[in-house]
Amino acid sequence: MKIKRIILTILLISWIGVIFSFSNQNGEESQKLSDNVTEAIIDKTAEIAKIEISKNQKEKIIEDSRFVIRKIAHFTIYFILGIIAYFTIKSYDLKKIIFYTLIICLVYAVSDEIHQMFIAERTPHLLDVFIDFSGAFISCMLIHLLISVKNKVKQVKHLQFSKNIV
Repeated sequence: MKIKRIILTILLISWIGVIFSFSNQNGEESQKLSDNVTEAIIDKTAEIAKIEISKNQKEKIIEDSRFVIRKIAHFTIYFILGIIAYFTIKSYDLKKIIFYTLIICLVYAVSDEIHQMFIAERTPHLLDVFIDFSGAFISCMLIHLLISVKNKVKQVKHLQFSKNIV
């Protein structure tokens, strides 16, 4: 169990490092990364749908979807952080797993936005903290729900097994 705890802690710290590296990009680099992701989605969609998209159409789609893509990225990286933090906290056998997980994610979301105050062409946004926390909250609740369902299924199977023995 100790090795699992160490691995999860390293994974948590590493993921926080990934988020830090995204936040450490200047505005131009960050936008370029978002635009490249959007372009890859457009290209793959066009390939699957077997349609042609002109360069001008592609640029317009990228520009129009930039805000949404960036907010989805915020949500997604904190959704993942929520999962990793949940299992890391759980590995320490602490009670109030959800509470500690959400505190870690909220504190990091706030500190992440503060960090962006010091990066060229970046500004902190309260909306981003809300989106980040929402991603972590939803992943945490989903995990908790799935674990609860899994435990209920185990209990039912155990009861059925016990009845069959008697």
